[in-house]
Amino acid sequence: MSSLDQTIGHVIYTHNRLNDARINMELSRLLWASHPEVVGVNVVHAYNGKEEFGYEQYIENSLLIRENIGHFRGAIDLINTGIDEISQSDAKYAVITASDTWITDSDWIVNLIKKMRDEGKVIACSAWGTDRGESLNKVGMSLDFFILDLEWNKESKLFPINYLKYLDKYQATNFALGGGVLVPERALSFYFIKYWSQYYTDNDLSKVCKDKILRILEREPIHDIKWKRKMNWPGLGIYTDHDTAMKRRVINELSKTKNLGPYCQKLIAGEIDLNVSY
Repeated sequence: MSSLDQTIGHVIYTHNRLNDARINMELSRLLWASHPEVVGVNVVHAYNGKEEFGYEQYIENSLLIRENIGHFRGAIDLINTGIDEISQSDAKYAVITASDTWITDSDWIVNLIKKMRDEGKVIACSAWGTDRGESLNKVGMSLDFFILDLEWNKESKLFPINYLKYLDKYQATNFALGGGVLVPERALSFYFIKYWSQYYTDNDLSKVCKDKILRILEREPIHDIKWKRKMNWPGLGIYTDHDTAMKRRVINELSKTKNLGPYCQKLIAGEIDLNVSY
């Protein structure tokens, strides 16, 4: 597997987990960027918090301030806006994470992107379900953490996702059939299949959709059978927990071998927490 030698794009989307977001930036701008195969990391921060939260630009390359249009719709708006912005950079791949989704293993991220490149995968994600290996068509594709081939996205226009159109067309039918809310993760899988259906049908469509996705099975299942979230995958260096003490231990351990940023140091020292009080 040849060296990456690329700039990595990182889109972080945030409503109110501001210290999570600041530490997330430090991890990618300082930790990922120090990897010998990474040229640099371009961070786009899409944010829709209230003005009274008092957030000011930190170390992100671009800060995009958006109106909050709701939990699901607002998240999709942030992701769409962030991907549009990072696509103007020289990054060929973008890692998209929620503000509280930290990736602490730079080797793992680099190897994941190289595998996408070498195997012709256009998106890396996990199923947003309750069983390992569950159908992406059924439960959707993870949006709290995924990786996107930006050049392919420019061609396919998978993003921006038109979530409102998807809801308008299918939500009533889904409720009538006993289903619940159509979450954005399912909208992503729908539009991914819709794109490939222009070129393939029947079994060929199913095959190409599987062939073009790098499935991160090591992270599955993300939920238990009662839809309670699993929050952390230490073996992958993925931490999505909201517990300050747990994440403090992670950062403290990481600081023994890595040079970390000011907010990481503040977390270790107990000067900040990750609880949302606004």
